[in-house]
Amino acid sequence: MLKRILIYLQEMYPPAHALAPIIMSIVFFMAMTKLNGYTLIAGMSYWPLVLATISQLFFVLLIRVMDEFKDYQDDLKNFPNRPLPSGRVLHGDLKLLGVCIVIIMILLNAWSSLLAVGMLLVLVYSLLMLKWFFIEERMRKSLPLALLSHHPIIYCYLLYLSLGFVEFSRINLHQGILPQEARFIPFLMAIPLAFLSTNWELSRKIKPPQLETSYTTYSKILGPKIAVISALLTQLITFSGVSYYLYLTNSLAVTIALFITLALLTMLPYLRFLCTLKTLSPTHETLRVYSEIQAIFVQLFIALEFLITLYK
Repeated sequence: MLKRILIYLQEMYPPAHALAPIIMSIVFFMAMTKLNGYTLIAGMSYWPLVLATISQLFFVLLIRVMDEFKDYQDDLKNFPNRPLPSGRVLHGDLKLLGVCIVIIMILLNAWSSLLAVGMLLVLVYSLLMLKWFFIEERMRKSLPLALLSHHPIIYCYLLYLSLGFVEFSRINLHQGILPQEARFIPFLMAIPLAFLSTNWELSRKIKPPQLETSYTTYSKILGPKIAVISALLTQLITFSGVSYYLYLTNSLAVTIALFITLALLTMLPYLRFLCTLKTLSPTHETLRVYSEIQAIFVQLFIALEFLITLYK
């Protein structure tokens, strides 16, 4: 059983995938630090942030495992070589893995009432997603409805991280290191970061017309142009939110201008698709890779700007 679980983790949740929630957590904490005007110094208690980041890793893995059960019939048809549909991993293996994940999450968060509440919120919403919010038949027929109902889990993740940051500020306030508790303004950054995920979800299901198959995509349901316009709108929300964050944190005008210029450049593949209904490369069946480039760009820019400011 352990060998089969390791096979599953290697194929469906490799280190590269695990890095995504870790990086998002770190970038979010950087933004919260700057928004609250904190100065990071040696001797601070950082472990609430570390535990929250590790928990985030397991939250995402739990959703991945739950999706295996939700999408099993579809995966038999569309992705037969994946571990579960191929029979290399059994349903019982994933049930055990799911139970272990929940136990680990409880152990990581039981010490803090704030984080315990955040964890409970994530678990409850995850279970509702597993049950398709009790309208499975209707939701399976509507990809946009599934997106609207499932996407708020990202806000649950970010609310949890916000609670982790508040716990971090409280502990360091009691130790006399920080002058004040964190102001609860997390959703200033939650919205643009969450829409990075929305953009990815849309982009991975936008294909040129000639590459469409029986697999349900947004480009098939909405039409390729409406689908790509929807993705472009999510990008504008993200880029506007990050620009406003840079403005609020007194970043240099040249820094904001540089961010906006580079952000617009990352939108070019989408604009090209809008005009030609083709991706930049014939090897790219969807727009997914371009959304991942945008996510890397946004998070890297926030991190570098934070570090440069930190070591001025």
